[in-house]
Amino acid sequence: MLVITQTEELELPVWEGLLVPLRDCRTAIDKVLQQIPSLFSEAEDSPASQELPVHYGLHILKVAGCPGKVLFFHTAPPSDGSLNCSSGSSGFFSSSKEKSLFQPPEHCVALAQECVAQGCSFHLFLFSQQAVGGAWPGHTPYLTGGGVYSYGCLQGQVDSEQFHSDLRRCVDTETGYRVEMQVSVSKGLRVSGCFGAFTPGPDPAHIRLATIDWHTALAVQFTHHSPLDEERGVVIQVALSYTSSLGERRTRVHSLSLRCSRHLVDTFRNCQAETLLTFYCKRVYCAVLTRPLQDLRDELLTELTAMLTCYRQHCSTTALTHGQLVLPQGLKSLPVMLNSLRRSEVLLPGLRGSVPLRLQLRSQLVTMDTASTAAHFYPQLLPLHQCEEAVCAVRCSRLSLEEEGVYLAHDALGLVLWVGHHAPPSFLSCLFNTPSFPVLPSGECCLPVLDNAVSQRVRGLIDTLRRRSAHSLRVRSTN
Repeated sequence: MLVITQTEELELPVWEGLLVPLRDCRTAIDKVLQQIPSLFSEAEDSPASQELPVHYGLHILKVAGCPGKVLFFHTAPPSDGSLNCSSGSSGFFSSSKEKSLFQPPEHCVALAQECVAQGCSFHLFLFSQQAVGGAWPGHTPYLTGGGVYSYGCLQGQVDSEQFHSDLRRCVDTETGYRVEMQVSVSKGLRVSGCFGAFTPGPDPAHIRLATIDWHTALAVQFTHHSPLDEERGVVIQVALSYTSSLGERRTRVHSLSLRCSRHLVDTFRNCQAETLLTFYCKRVYCAVLTRPLQDLRDELLTELTAMLTCYRQHCSTTALTHGQLVLPQGLKSLPVMLNSLRRSEVLLPGLRGSVPLRLQLRSQLVTMDTASTAAHFYPQLLPLHQCEEAVCAVRCSRLSLEEEGVYLAHDALGLVLWVGHHAPPSFLSCLFNTPSFPVLPSGECCLPVLDNAVSQRVRGLIDTLRRRSAHSLRVRSTN
């Protein structure tokens, strides 16, 4: 461990020995961690800049000549700019500042570009109950493939388990560094846009990322200005180059051949609502940096209306009464999903969420894959009170909730355990170790480990959903 007190000019007099295997210094690290609470028991938390540790970590990696991850553990509220994010957001959305609200400061973009060149991702762990005073600290982490993890000073078992899960996931996730992606297309197509958590360059077909892992997702937009050859189709090729954790430079090439058709009915039959939702989500959430939110919401509504009108005029052959439309199986949920996107906390002014919450939600969603994005806007509702081993999801609607049942709502960022007022006491006793409904826990909770079939089945289901998710999912209980 090296403590540097000079903050004006970044100097690193000693860097040998800073990067060592964990097995060689595990005992020393454990002793330091045990002494930290007593050393700083009387210290007061004061706002501090997050840029200095990033510069130090980045400089160490540059001197060592290798990419890597920088994990920053912060117990004081970071402060980096003039925008106060601790207040509500209604003032920003009702003024002319709404476009600049989501824009990262120039110094954050410059720092992120340095991290991209070095292949350095930044992960920020916040342990403070105070509101963030100053600019939101998540711009640099998310632009480098990292993230922001917030806890309430690790008070209680829930925060401790969450921190343990986040830290293990951050360290163990297989990661590629110094990523370059080149998208090539056949004649007649061109790449007109690419959307995701990165700093865009002049060429949308060439993307550079600091890091990439299994849950990183990008959306690419293709356009054509002349008729495509139906016999030959089109070919899309993606070349992804990255440096592995072993220092090996690898290149993966994916080629995709697609058919072309002049018939609209073929296009609609091969569309998928979840894929369209993911594309629109990434495109719109990236456009909030430069365009008013109301314009984006109106544009979503206009494009959805034009899509449904086109299908009704050219593809629908079923005789129905006025106002009804039967969509293909893959598009039946599209209107509901896009309406959920229009009414999301990022786009809809005046909702409950604060500015930091909306900024973090946007940053998380632009990196999500298709399955996670669809689960966020249209969560799965799983009836736990059914005795079947394989639980089948029901329609995510209030009408699906029975007072005698217990349900688990799963989206990409959390789990909600809903308990009906007339749920069987025997089931509650097996799951919560108490048969009384009024004393059930409310809010974030940890299910007790009980030796019965119900407890094992529910906890096994939650563990499965957590393993599949790119984020550590907390369980909230409500009734």
